[in-house]
Amino acid sequence: MKKKIVTVLLCAAVATSLLACGNKENNTQTTEAATESVAEPTTEGETQEVTEETINSLSFDIDATSCVTTLADYTNVEVSLTGDYEVPQDYVDQALEGLLESVGLTEQEVTDRDEVQEGDIANIDYTGYFNDEAFEGGTDTGYDLAIGSGAFVPGFEEGLIGAKVGETVTIDVTFPETYTNNPDLAGQLTQFVVTINSIKVPVTIDMLNDEQVAEYFGDTYEITTVQELSDYAVGYVEEQAVTSSIIEYMLTNSTVEVPEDYLNARVDEYVAQAAAYYGLDMASFASMMEAYGSSLDGYKEEIRESIRESIAQELIFEAIGIQEGFDSYGEEYDAFIQKNLDESAYSTAEDLYDILGDGNPEYGEKYAKRMYVMNQALDFVKKNATVSGAKVYTYKEQ
Repeated sequence: MKKKIVTVLLCAAVATSLLACGNKENNTQTTEAATESVAEPTTEGETQEVTEETINSLSFDIDATSCVTTLADYTNVEVSLTGDYEVPQDYVDQALEGLLESVGLTEQEVTDRDEVQEGDIANIDYTGYFNDEAFEGGTDTGYDLAIGSGAFVPGFEEGLIGAKVGETVTIDVTFPETYTNNPDLAGQLTQFVVTINSIKVPVTIDMLNDEQVAEYFGDTYEITTVQELSDYAVGYVEEQAVTSSIIEYMLTNSTVEVPEDYLNARVDEYVAQAAAYYGLDMASFASMMEAYGSSLDGYKEEIRESIRESIAQELIFEAIGIQEGFDSYGEEYDAFIQKNLDESAYSTAEDLYDILGDGNPEYGEKYAKRMYVMNQALDFVKKNATVSGAKVYTYKEQ
């Protein structure tokens, strides 16, 4: 049986800051939101913000070198990709999706048909009615809905299949009995009047030609053909295989004391982000968990150990970075920040720090510096590793 490689990403997209292990001050500050409030459409199109009070992990401080009580030898990690090794196609597809998204090639309008199909992205205007009256939160315009995503109440997306661009249709849907965002609608029959503005489809590599690849990827990636783009994605996955092996080795052979208070804060933040993704406040999110036969506490326990491991790997590579002197922030750090600015909508470091720190630029700068140290450390360990087995793609210097 072929082994599927496991991709482990350092510095997951969970807010990262640290709690004292040594003699540094433990500064626990309470804020209204653990993360930036994110409003997402609920099943009826209503949006809410998560505003639960929780301890912001960005307020914690820590000495990584004290928390990592045993640091494995990282100077020449041996990585073997021999044996039954393969690059899984679904991993390559994910890498390609990320590459296309990075240059803004995510969707394109359908011009050879006008009927909505499964898998389409339908741009719609809609209004929801209950007892012939429009209900609050049930109206939106210019909304992009992925057909088949299950983002809206059951029956809504199915009712759009076959509808034509420019057409207005009425869809009867019944809200689930467990619906909590608007209890008056729970179990009730409603109607949505929906107008189809346009149809788009997600862009995939097989929809591109060499000329398009050169236009979008030539300057930034020096990639000019569809085949080169595919090879680059395969190489990225192989590179992640090496990263995964190194991280697994360091976690297995190092000893890390993860502070429980900091872990609790990170777990709470993850839960807050999950609730925000569904457009729910914490009480509604807890109700949703119960509807699926779980509980908020049970959900926290499910994610606790994976977050503990994520923190441990962050601390390990921060400790390496400090030991190797990467915590001096000169021109390379400035280039790191500029690269992030170039890939974002922010024009200044202060703007970036503000968003990273949830409105607190001081926290944001500390977060950015930790990410820099960790990534410098990971690059250092990878460059000094001994890799055998499958050929690993070598990236061009950017």
